[in-house]
Amino acid sequence: TEAKEMRVLLERCARKMMNRAMAGAFERWADATQEAKEMKTKLRRFMLRMLNRDLGNAFGLWDQHMEDVRREREAALFNGQIDALKQKQLQKFIVKFQNAMLTKA
Repeated sequence: TEAKEMRVLLERCARKMMNRAMAGAFERWADATQEAKEMKTKLRRFMLRMLNRDLGNAFGLWDQHMEDVRREREAALFNGQIDALKQKQLQKFIVKFQNAMLTKA
C-alpha cells in the first residue's frame, strides 16, 4: 500500500507539473493572441486615418476646383453682360448716326 500511495503522489505531482506547463503555454498563447488583436486594431485605425486624410485632401482639391469653376462662370457671365451692354450702346450709336445722316441728307 505504501508503494500505491507513492505512485498516487507521483501521479498527482506529474499532473500538477503538466498542468503548470499547459497553463504556461495557454498563458503565452493568450498573450500573443491579445497582442495580435491589439496590433490589428492599431493598424486598422492607422489605415483609416490615412484614408480619411487622403479623402479629406481629395475633397479639398475638388472643392477648390469647383470654386474656381464657379468664379470662371461668373466672370464669363459678367463679361458677357458687359459685351451685351457695349453692343447695345454701339447699336444705339449707329442708329443715332444713321438718323443724323438721314436728317442731313
